[in-house]
Amino acid sequence: MLNKRFSVILMIGILFAYLGNDVLAKNEKHDYQEIFDRNVPQTFHYKVEYKELYRFLNMTEQEFDVEWKSGKTISEIAEKRGVFPAQLKLYCA
Repeated sequence: MLNKRFSVILMIGILFAYLGNDVLAKNEKHDYQEIFDRNVPQTFHYKVEYKELYRFLNMTEQEFDVEWKSGKTISEIAEKRGVFPAQLKLYCA
């Protein structure tokens, strides 16, 4: 009789644990989906200290402006100047 009662309690516990995890998983998915579906502008902006960036890239403001206005990204400009991507990431961190 004790083993039967223990088995029933164990089964109920497993059922609640399973259903609870399923509900949490659905809520987490919904929360993240809501964030991804938003049509609002991003709020994170990295503030660039341009004078320091020019020194890091070993170039003048005018040289940077020419590259930037030609449509190149900072990553592309850095690569052209011989800066490895890992170095640029460390600089920006």
